[in-house]
Amino acid sequence: MKKMMLMAAAAMIAVSASAQNPAVAKQIKGMKNYQEALGLLNSNLQSLSNDEKAAAYNKLVDLALDKFNKESSIEQLNQAMQKNDPYDKEGMNEAAYNAVVSAMECYKYDQLPNAKGQVKPKFAKNVDRVLGARLALVNAGQDAATEEKGAAEVLKYWGTFVDSDINPLFANIDRTQQAGFMGQVARFAAIYAYQSKDMERASRYCKVAMQDPEERNDALSLSVLILQDGLKTREDSVNYVNNLLELHEQNPQNEVILENIYNTYSYLGEPDKAKDFLKGVLDKDPNNFVALADMGIACMRDDKVEDALNYLKRAVAVKDDNAVLHTYIGACCVAMAQVEANPDGAKKYYQEAVEHYDRAKALDPNKEVSNWGYSRFSAYSQLYGADDPRTKAAEAEQ
Repeated sequence: MKKMMLMAAAAMIAVSASAQNPAVAKQIKGMKNYQEALGLLNSNLQSLSNDEKAAAYNKLVDLALDKFNKESSIEQLNQAMQKNDPYDKEGMNEAAYNAVVSAMECYKYDQLPNAKGQVKPKFAKNVDRVLGARLALVNAGQDAATEEKGAAEVLKYWGTFVDSDINPLFANIDRTQQAGFMGQVARFAAIYAYQSKDMERASRYCKVAMQDPEERNDALSLSVLILQDGLKTREDSVNYVNNLLELHEQNPQNEVILENIYNTYSYLGEPDKAKDFLKGVLDKDPNNFVALADMGIACMRDDKVEDALNYLKRAVAVKDDNAVLHTYIGACCVAMAQVEANPDGAKKYYQEAVEHYDRAKALDPNKEVSNWGYSRFSAYSQLYGADDPRTKAAEAEQ
C-alpha cells in the first residue's frame, strides 16, 4: 500500500511538471500590460509546466520593471536637476512591488523540474534586476503611511520588503545598504500588522527588528503586547507569563517585560511568586529601577512600611524623576512618624516626607500622575503647625 501511494505521488509530480500549455505561454510572452498578463497567468496557472510558469513570471518581471524604470528615472532626474517633471509615483511604487513579487514567483518555479523532469534555472539574473525595486519598497511604504492609505497598503510594501529578505532569491545579496534601516522597517511593519490584528506577521516582523540593537527594546515591548492579545482564561495568562519569563531571560534589562511579569503574577493572585521574581531580579541587578519600585509598592500593600521605604528610596536614587514614587515615599515617612515614640525621630520623618512631597510637586505641578496635594499639606501641618505660613501655602496648593 505504501509503495502504491508513493508511486501515485510521484505520478502526480510528474504530471504537474510535464503539464504544458504552449498557446497560453506564448500569448503571455507577447503581452504588453502587466495586469492583463497576470490575469491570464492566474487563470491558466495549473495548465502550465514549471518552466512555462517561470517564463511567464519572468515576463511579468519585464513588464513591471519597464514601468518602474521609466517612472524612477524621471524621479531621479527631478532630484538631480531640481526639476519637477510629472511622473506616476503611485504607479512606480506598484510596479516595484509587482517586480519583486513576480521575481520571487519566477525563482520558485525556475528551481523546479521542467517539462523534461530536469532542473535547469534560466532566470537567475532576476535578483540583480529587481534589487532597486526591492529597495524602493521602503520609500513606497513610507509614502503609504504618510498619506494614510491604511495598514494593508503600508504592509504591502514594508511587509514585502521584510519578507523578501528571507526569500531564497535574495539569499546572497549584499545587505550592507539595508543594514541601517531593516530593523526600523521591520518594527514599523510589526506595528501595522499588530494594528491589523495579524499577530502572526506582527510577531515575525518583531523577531527581525530585534536583531537590530537600536530597535531591540521597542520591538520587545511590542512583542509583549502581541503576546497579550487574546488572553481569556487563566491558562492563557499562565502561558503568557511563561513566555514573558523566557523573554526576560534573554533580555533582563527590558523594563516592560519585567513589569508585565510582576503584574501578571499579581493578576493571577500569586503575590508571593511576584515578589520572589522581583527578589531574583534584584539579586542579579540590585539597582534595577522597576524591580525596586514594584517591591516597594508590594511592601506598602503588605503594610511593611519600613521595607517599602527602603525599596522606594533605593528606586528614586536610581531614577529621581518619578512623582508617584516620591509621593509614596512621603506617605511611608508619615506612617513611620506616626508610630515613632521619639518626638525628634518623628520630626525627622515629617521633614523627609515634606522633602519628597515637594519633589513630587516639582515633577508633577498639575497633579496629572500623582495626587500629592492633601498629603503634602497634612505633612506640612504636622511639621510646622497649622498656622505657619508654609502650611498655609501648602493648603492653598493642595
